Amino acid sequence: MQRNKFLIGGIIAVLLITIPLTVFLLGQQQQTQTKATPATTLSLALSNPSQTVTVGQDFGVDININPGSNQVSYVKVTINFDETKLATSGAGFEPSASFPTTLEGPIFTSNSFTVGLSIGADYTKAVQTPGKVGKLTFRAKALTNGTQQLASFDTGQQKTLVLSIASSQDNYNENVLLPNPAPLSLAISAGPTGTPGPTAPTQAPTCSNLKIDRVASGNTPFSITFTADGSDPDGTIFRVSFDFGDGPSQDETAGGGIGTGTVSVPKSHTYNNPGTYEARATLYDNNQNASLPNTKCTKTITVTQGPTPTPGSISAITPIPTPPLSAQPTAIILTPTPLASNPTTIAQRPTTTPPGQPPPNSGPGDAILVAGGIGFVLSVIGALLFFGL
Repeated sequence: MQRNKFLIGGIIAVLLITIPLTVFLLGQQQQTQTKATPATTLSLALSNPSQTVTVGQDFGVDININPGSNQVSYVKVTINFDETKLATSGAGFEPSASFPTTLEGPIFTSNSFTVGLSIGADYTKAVQTPGKVGKLTFRAKALTNGTQQLASFDTGQQKTLVLSIASSQDNYNENVLLPNPAPLSLAISAGPTGTPGPTAPTQAPTCSNLKIDRVASGNTPFSITFTADGSDPDGTIFRVSFDFGDGPSQDETAGGGIGTGTVSVPKSHTYNNPGTYEARATLYDNNQNASLPNTKCTKTITVTQGPTPTPGSISAITPIPTPPLSAQPTAIILTPTPLASNPTTIAQRPTTTPPGQPPPNSGPGDAILVAGGIGFVLSVIGALLFFGL
């Protein structure tokens, strides 16, 4: 009998130690699995590492990503570059197949580039292996004094960030970018002739047409959409400025092909005051060259005052006769309505679970609670056996 008591006591002691320890380890494992950590890197590198870049030459730069231990769902990059040495050119930017959905931009300026890319709605497509975010095309404008840093990521104010899907199905997004992503450093030479030129010659862009979506006249308020078409023979167009003739110019720096050599950029405007206005569009390329004014990119808009509602004459108001008060008060009869024999049924969420299916909203936390409950029950049973024997 004494031996049985010691045996049962030992079993109880083991249960009291191992079950809380198991619950603790399960909780730690769940916390580790669901938390994404900063382990992802970004870098800039020549698309053709063996290429010798010369003045006036276009060359590709890959935006590379290494997810590390993360599952990347979204990447936003802002790249600053030396505008005295480089300019965006050619195709501008080409996203990789890993990030097919563009959520922001691309936005080009004379010294920066911004784009936000996503894997799309299917989170199972999260990027988990090293690869490319996309390819950016530059043109070399001037010589460098040896190898210099010419482009880098702007990481201030979340201008460059990487979001990851946590390994649990909660799919929480967290910024997982490691600091100091690798910049682009290279040397720009004079080319095969060996004769250095100060800067590659550039030509101004051309605005070929300014289209409108309706006739050029109407009543206030008169809303109209302009579309500026144009191209640049040796660079990219990074800004289109619209002057509607009734106020400050308005710029467009994204969409409609901006960042490439050919654009068709729409812009809507509303004229609120009558008058005759000269609307025109001006294109700017990556070298700050502006398109020359021409009649094809100018429209005359005529706006007249819209009809104003005229208040009608107020006719004499005919008073409505008031019926005399009755000496006999009107009797009000209230008829009670019997309540329905069957109360209304309120739809409720079913609490039962189909056979073979996990209960709703179940997760690792439920498993931990079950393990703790089992441990408590076993401890009680062991205590009863110990004192019963």
